[in-house]
Amino acid sequence: MPKAVRFRDTLLERFEPDLLALPRSTPAVVALSGGLDSCCLVTLLLHAGFSQLTACHLDHALRPCSASDAEFVRAFCSKLAVPLFSKRVAVADLARSRHVSLETAGRTARQALYAESAARTGAAHVFLAHHADDQAETLLARLLRGSGTRGLAGMRAIQPLRAPKTQNPTQHPPAPLLLCRPMLQIWRRELESFAEQEHLAFCQDPSNTDPTPTRNRIRLQLIPELERLFGPSVRRNLLTTTQILRAEDDWLEAATPETGPELSVRMLRPLPLALQRRTLHRWLTGNVPGEIGFETVESVRSLLHSPRAKANLPGGHHARRTAGKLWIQKPADAPPLGPV
Repeated sequence: MPKAVRFRDTLLERFEPDLLALPRSTPAVVALSGGLDSCCLVTLLLHAGFSQLTACHLDHALRPCSASDAEFVRAFCSKLAVPLFSKRVAVADLARSRHVSLETAGRTARQALYAESAARTGAAHVFLAHHADDQAETLLARLLRGSGTRGLAGMRAIQPLRAPKTQNPTQHPPAPLLLCRPMLQIWRRELESFAEQEHLAFCQDPSNTDPTPTRNRIRLQLIPELERLFGPSVRRNLLTTTQILRAEDDWLEAATPETGPELSVRMLRPLPLALQRRTLHRWLTGNVPGEIGFETVESVRSLLHSPRAKANLPGGHHARRTAGKLWIQKPADAPPLGPV
């Protein structure tokens, strides 16, 4: 067997186990930026036998060369006979109109593209090209901004992309689209070797060398410095940490009580601190728009024991305690009458 084929098979064997079991003949979408990682992913998926792939590409309109990247992607897909759904979105304009960061606007636009691509093709899975280096960088990024076990567990091999809440309370939301990351056990240097052996062309994103974004500083400066100080096993150890924390997070998540529109103070008070926080985070995330951070959870948790009966939440919402229940007051709601 040729060396290149053996190496390709080795990479395929290290795909995430749950994803190796997916049916190969049903429609699936793969996100294709045109960079090294996504070009390798498309090629590996085809070698693995995924015969109903459709690629989707988002031109963020952030760089002068983005149009040429989109043209490269069209040629790449044409050569492989992979259908392509491509879209151009002015992400900078989207960020300004929604008063969010470029990163948040880009993620929103990509997720909308995934959902639209899946709806067009009947796919239930979208493949993403995150790899082991991305996972290690994610752990450090979340650690530095103060994350809990769920964040430090890193990206999951299979993660639902939740549909927006329906405005009709009697209408059941559609089943979530599953985001799939097969390459979380494969390192970037291995993908570089694979691309060389397969003679794969790909786009070079000049923004990857810009030290301004936090993620780039972690990749270009922090991790190399950690390896200089603590040895070459740093990346592997970071990846191992995410695997340990993911299993522990799964266990804690299973132990966390289900939540509804209201929460019982009597139920929450005796729970261990970790479960109190997880239950409140689950409850707030399901009922309040915006990001729910540690300070917000702690502010609401203080209502369990404090004379205070109101806590501020994102978007003008408030958490209130009334008659032994926690509930969410929306901006237009009036506070209820009755004992606190």
